[in-house]
Amino acid sequence: MKEITKWNYEYINNKELQDYLNYIKQFEVLKKEEQINLFNKYQKGDKNAFKKLINHNLGLSVTIAKTFIGSTTSVINIFDLINEGNLALINAVKSFNPEKDVKFSSYAGIIIKQQLTKYVLENSKGFNINIHTMQRINKLKSIINTNPNLNDQELANILNISISTVKNYKLFLLNILSLNIRISDDIEEDYIDYITYEDAIDPCEQVIKKLEYEIVKSKLSLLNEKELDIIKLYFKDNLTLKEIGEKYNLTKQRISKILNNALYKLKYDYERLEKNINKSR
Repeated sequence: MKEITKWNYEYINNKELQDYLNYIKQFEVLKKEEQINLFNKYQKGDKNAFKKLINHNLGLSVTIAKTFIGSTTSVINIFDLINEGNLALINAVKSFNPEKDVKFSSYAGIIIKQQLTKYVLENSKGFNINIHTMQRINKLKSIINTNPNLNDQELANILNISISTVKNYKLFLLNILSLNIRISDDIEEDYIDYITYEDAIDPCEQVIKKLEYEIVKSKLSLLNEKELDIIKLYFKDNLTLKEIGEKYNLTKQRISKILNNALYKLKYDYERLEKNINKSR
């Protein structure tokens, strides 16, 4: 079977797909006020408002599905991806709270991406990750195993990457990208920065780049109160090691050690993912 490598000529000229794209073009993007008004009507039982919210956001599923073309070593029908995205869109409309200061496209975007990530992982031979990224992650893992006391700045200098990238790679090593990612009813309370569907980069790296603290909370039950708080301050509140140290009256080196020890308390099945990646090369 032919491998899907890009959103290419073959798919653009597929008549069935083109007919669908032409169909959804009739539904223009709603203005913020229109969308809020429809959500208010829907929550009062207006079924027509619900239908409009779905129809006018169908483009979200297509846009996000396109970013997954090439992320799998198996042929996955584009319509299957769009359909999965539409199912996630329906769930997003049902669970969205218009009273929160969050764009619906951002809220729906993260739900659709999570659903498609799950679908791809369950229905493909492997999920491709940039080889150079994997090499850096492997090197980071090796360095931390050898010297767990290195802080993020030192790790960034060794790998010649930014501190934020070091943080992202550490989170990847915790296997935050799991099939159990979900959006809870109250996730907006800890809203950081929902993944926006307009960001057209690798969906895997998207999930790594902009994580929600609430999503990973269930994985932190192995930690004591101090470790949990330090991880929260570092990853969610973006405090520096020095700032956290001032709060606990500890040196930043000590905070770094506590943080690294906490991270390695959390078990991950990184080797399983790495094997899948190697198979897909």
